[in-house]
Amino acid sequence: MRTMLLSVILVSALLGYAQAQHSSAKGSPDAEAEIRTIIAEGEDAWNRHDAEAIVAHMSEAHDHINVDGAWRSGKAETEKAVRAFLATTHVNSSRIIERIRFLTTDVAIAVVRYEYSDGQKRWQSISTSVFHKANGRWWNEAFQNTLIQPPQSPATK
Repeated sequence: MRTMLLSVILVSALLGYAQAQHSSAKGSPDAEAEIRTIIAEGEDAWNRHDAEAIVAHMSEAHDHINVDGAWRSGKAETEKAVRAFLATTHVNSSRIIERIRFLTTDVAIAVVRYEYSDGQKRWQSISTSVFHKANGRWWNEAFQNTLIQPPQSPATK
């Protein structure tokens, strides 16, 4: 009976350890650098107003939710919407990568803050992207961007 109890405790401890290792997955420094490069290339493409380059690292099944809440499903639909937007406006951006967190060695989440300017006004957003490594390349599987609202004064709440 005592041996059985010790076996259960040992197996439970090993399962807990394995789960902890899985939940704190680490990507390699090279993987993080590749994701940072993809994000930088996306910003550069945005500032050049190059829709094709903006979607270059998006998977074919990419989900894209913009700051207005519009959802685009698929790389082609996203490129079409981005191209239409860039044809009617001249907005540049800068970014700060807040965090890249690996869920597994081939799945990562990136949180990025953006500041936009159209020459007359500035505004900010924060985005979340899910990256997945497949066939030796990192792909942006999903992107969600939220406009940062200015704080409301107590009188306007």
